[in-house]
Amino acid sequence: GSKHGNTAPIVMAKGGGQQAGTSTSAASSYHVLDIFALPDGTAKLDVAERRKIITKMTRSAGPEGFKENANAHASPISLAEEATVCFVFFWVMGGPFIALFLALYAAAFWPLTHTLGLLAFFALMAFHPLPNCTRALAESWFAQATYKYFSYRFVWADDVTDQIEALPVFIGAGAPHGVMPFSNILSISAINTFAFHSLPPPEGEGKAGVEGKYEGRDFKGAAASAVFRTPGLRYFTLAGCIDVSAREVTKAVSKGLSVGIVVDGIAGIFRSNRGDEEVVAIRHRKGLAKLALRTGTPLVAAYSVGNTEVFTAGVDPRGGGGWVHMGG
Repeated sequence: GSKHGNTAPIVMAKGGGQQAGTSTSAASSYHVLDIFALPDGTAKLDVAERRKIITKMTRSAGPEGFKENANAHASPISLAEEATVCFVFFWVMGGPFIALFLALYAAAFWPLTHTLGLLAFFALMAFHPLPNCTRALAESWFAQATYKYFSYRFVWADDVTDQIEALPVFIGAGAPHGVMPFSNILSISAINTFAFHSLPPPEGEGKAGVEGKYEGRDFKGAAASAVFRTPGLRYFTLAGCIDVSAREVTKAVSKGLSVGIVVDGIAGIFRSNRGDEEVVAIRHRKGLAKLALRTGTPLVAAYSVGNTEVFTAGVDPRGGGGWVHMGG
């Protein structure tokens, strides 16, 4: 884990997730890209230059895997970067709770006109148009600071990235959700910036016609409908999100957009931890597989390491509700 207690790498491997530092007989090599360690300004370079840097900075190991804790070190981060990330996340994640507290307080102690004014302000915060700043955000100083705060990494096995790059479009299936899927949120900007799509060969030129030809990946995260209208929380969608409904996902892939979905969804908030075990609540969730079959879109499995370490959620066995606390 990181010094912040919430390392959040995305892990991709054949047949499911594979944590760096371990090995299985199914893989002959393992690879790690420390997104947080990429030089400042990398996100603003053209595709060819970005690929050169990524290739140079990717670390690899054979079938024995990486040494224990080789990929558990925390990213160095300045005080300004850490303070900025904490400040932004406090207001974005705290927005719903602040709004609820103020609404209850106003209803109890404020005059009706003041209460109505506050509700009008909340409505404005929930429905005002959001700017289209996905690319600018992905290339920003803040994005890199966030990668550092979470010590964010890509981890994969064998030639998985080559296989994914060859796909014109895919649906990413990531888990677990945890109380807040930080890793999956970060993956939207990271995939759009540091993952690529290999171009098909021009007509009649065969494979030689596209060697080394790539373009950036156009990737969207799928979020619950309520997120788009929740004060504060809705600003997470600035990273590049669509509604998680089957209709919107189908529309997106038909336009050539790849989409990432947290497969255990809301159930993953309260069912990701079972004692010391991390579990994924997907046994009875078959809708995503059906959607992939119906649209003819490949599924790319991913595992988000660290989502459940930031917060822990539980359910009162007597039916009295749930609870959340920080620190895993």
